[in-house]
Amino acid sequence: AEELKSKILRLAELNKLLDMGDVEEKRNDNPLVEDVKRA
Repeated sequence: AEELKSKILRLAELNKLLDMGDVEEKRNDNPLVEDVKRA
């Protein structure tokens, strides 16, 4: 349950970054972001 909670929190953080448009710029240099999205 803790692992799931941390994943949800991480997704929430990513969504916040997406709202600000930060991930859009970093996505090309950051394959980890794509990995998290696919997970």
